[in-house]
Amino acid sequence: QELRRLAKSSKTGKVTIVAHSNGGLVAKALTEKLGSEASTLIDKIIFIAVPQVGTPQAIGAILHGYDQGLPFDSLPLVLTPETARTFAENMQSAYNLLPSASYFTYTDDPVVTFDNSDFLAEFRARYGSSIHDGALLRSFITDARRLASSTPSDLIYPSVGNATLLSRAETMHTALDAWTPPQGVSLYEVAGWGEDTLATIEYTEGKKSYCSNPQDIYTCRDIPTIIYNPKEVIEGDGTVVAPSALWTSTASTTAKYWVNLRKYDDIRYGNFERTHADILEVPELRTLIQNVITNSTSTLPAF
Repeated sequence: QELRRLAKSSKTGKVTIVAHSNGGLVAKALTEKLGSEASTLIDKIIFIAVPQVGTPQAIGAILHGYDQGLPFDSLPLVLTPETARTFAENMQSAYNLLPSASYFTYTDDPVVTFDNSDFLAEFRARYGSSIHDGALLRSFITDARRLASSTPSDLIYPSVGNATLLSRAETMHTALDAWTPPQGVSLYEVAGWGEDTLATIEYTEGKKSYCSNPQDIYTCRDIPTIIYNPKEVIEGDGTVVAPSALWTSTASTTAKYWVNLRKYDDIRYGNFERTHADILEVPELRTLIQNVITNSTSTLPAF
């Protein structure tokens, strides 16, 4: 209804949709719901840092509360990673952002790996030495056999996700991953680049100290344990990897852009660090969006 209202008051009779992050998935669902009417209401769709086929950050959030503390994991004054993980485990939108089956057709890196230690032999037997497949990722995230070893306070051992919520997310991606813009609607995609972004979670054997009598250090010994190492890449905005932000099932008709956040984040120029959540605070990106909306043929803005 709002889209129809805006189109009616527009001088062109149509609306340009600018969608950031999860809003891009909402925009896709909206055009699917509108069907052929979408072409009469929309002229352009601009996706900004949209995790179209998901992003590994969601795996870290659901299983470890990774990078979810507010304002930081190391200083969680507003939200602790433990509480954030509980939220993520029970939040449908978190599962919608998991890498979908399509994600693995467009990226080379596995989202999870296990080292070849004897301690992780059972993990490798269940999921393989690396996970680069939607079915294996589902098996890993929802494997109830890990419940006995998982506790709410332990952020190192991978928790267990909700199979029902993951199934709903898979159904959603089955429809939206094959999405194409409505007839006559131009699509633009913008990805952030240059910020360390989670691409793979590496599980390895580690050691932890166990004392049968905490008052006596001579009863302490090291025992093997699982640890996880987030492997980051610079092809992303700190949350969404660039291949997902630039995903589309259409051919070469989609215009794709990158914002060089690493170059932008320079205090010498008075620029503060901008990542996924505040990427639209980059003035040059807003200029690009304005140029697209107004059909400007000026040169590309900086960064």
